[in-house]
Parts: sequence; structure tokens; C-alpha cells
Amino acid sequence: MDTIKINSSGVKMIAHRGLSGIERENTCPAFVAAGNRSYFGIETDVHVTKDGKFVIIHDETVKRVSSGEYDINVEESNYSDIEKIVLPDLDNTTYRKDIRIPLLKEYISICKKYEKICVLEIKNHFEIEDIEKLINEIKELKYVKDVVCKTADEVIAAAGSDLKYQVGTMIEIPRAALTADKIAGEAEFFSFGTNDLTQMTYGFSRDDAGKFLDYYYEKKIFESDPFAKLDQEGVGSLVKLAAKLGRETRPDLKLGICGEHGGDPSTVEFCHSVGLNYVSCSPFRVPIARLAAAQAAIKDNK
Repeated sequence: MDTIKINSSGVKMIAHRGLSGIERENTCPAFVAAGNRSYFGIETDVHVTKDGKFVIIHDETVKRVSSGEYDINVEESNYSDIEKIVLPDLDNTTYRKDIRIPLLKEYISICKKYEKICVLEIKNHFEIEDIEKLINEIKELKYVKDVVCKTADEVIAAAGSDLKYQVGTMIEIPRAALTADKIAGEAEFFSFGTNDLTQMTYGFSRDDAGKFLDYYYEKKIFESDPFAKLDQEGVGSLVKLAAKLGRETRPDLKLGICGEHGGDPSTVEFCHSVGLNYVSCSPFRVPIARLAAAQAAIKDNK
């Protein structure tokens, strides 16, 4: 699961891909299980099908979640081809009709029913129209922010609390970085999803890269894995530009990095140099990230 920062004194928990520890990830049962618990929100992944339907799945294909039974590419298929797939339970032997790949509207409906905040991670190769519809147009972010704030304010008022919160967005595609000044008009923080930003910038999938990266290392095309150590010249330039543009609009904009890169010392040092405030990474990478951040701060003060 991931966390989202609400204020300087505490955090709220978000169920990553639903409650994926007891139900198949990114399915309605996983979202309902999270809804029945005290999570602040539910995170999920959104792909768009060939016929323009927004579906909930993390990978570009259904191969992993179907335990190899199907190998359908989501963006190359119509929703009718995906709708009929029944996924195995976590034991990979039991099949239930409710364990399937849901539509975005089903996920939103569950979040609304259980009064959970929606956290969307945009996936695969969206057409520009899809990107504009979901994330990159200010009117869309404003719409989402209005929905989030209305719901949050109602819940806070009903609880008699004075909880303070912020609404922000992930920056995971080049266009989002290039239009960060406009996005910052609504977003109060940016979290740079550099794994997906690397995929979108290079134009290849992390799942497929392992097939040719060794050859790239051998031929000295790449010196290191771009998914382990941030490409500061390319992807880093987008991060730096987005940070600059965002703070030109909102000087107090909070900036962070989210993902595996957050555990790489050279990446943490780079993030410090371009003004990022925080790192979000896997628990076992936290000690390395904290040490790297401290070393970067000391080096900066010299």
C-alpha cells in the first residue's frame, strides 16, 4: 500500500490496487475489501482499450493477472474481449465470477459508496484525446479536485474535525511535465512517478526492456538500468522543468518522487538539487533514501 501526505504531522493510508493482500489486485472485491476498512483512499491503474473504454488493470496485458491463461494486450483489444475474462483467485486455482477486470466507473462507484478518495494512475499509450480527458486539461483536474474537496469537506464536517488536507497529482507523462505550470493552478503537490515517466520518455515498456537492456549495456548504449537509476539528462530534465514551471505558478508547491528511483542515492541527490521535498519508495529502500537525502543536504550546505 502507499501513503498520501495530509499535513506535516501525520499520514493517511491508501490501499494500493485495492486490498490486494486478500483479494486479486484491481478487482471489485479488492476495492470493496478496502472500502470496508479504514483506508483514506483506494489507488488503482487505468488503461484505455482499443474502443475507448477505461478499464482497471496494472499491466499492458492480462497475462500476469490471469496466471498465463490469456495474453491479450489491453490497448489492442476491444472491451468485449476483456469483459468475458474471469480471473483466478489468489490461489490461482479458484475462479469466481466477480473476479474480473472492471471498468473505471465501477471503481469510482465503489469509492463513492464507501466514501473513499479515488487515486488514479494513468497507464499505457493513451491517445492525446484520452490524456486530455483524464489528466492534462486543467478543467479535468479542476473537476476532479472539486469532487475530492466536496467529498472530503463533507466527511470532515460530519466528523466534527478540523483536518487539513491537500489535493495533488502524479506527473508520469511528458506532457504533464511540459504543462506543469497550468496543472499547478489546481494541484497543491506533484508526485513524480518516474518509472512511468521513464517508460513514456524512452518509448519502451519496463516489462519488455529486460529483453534488450543487457545488449545495450554490452554495447555501451546505456551505462545503467534507467528504471533503477534516473536518466538525469532526459527524464531528469522533464522533472527539473516541471518543478520550475510548477513553482512559477505556485511557489509553495510540494514536490516529491515516487517509486524505485527513490531508493537510488544518485537519484535522491539529483532530486534534492532540483528542489524536490520528499521521497516515497518501498520500505526496504527507505534507509538508503534517508541516508542519501542527508548526504545531499550536507553536500549542498558546504
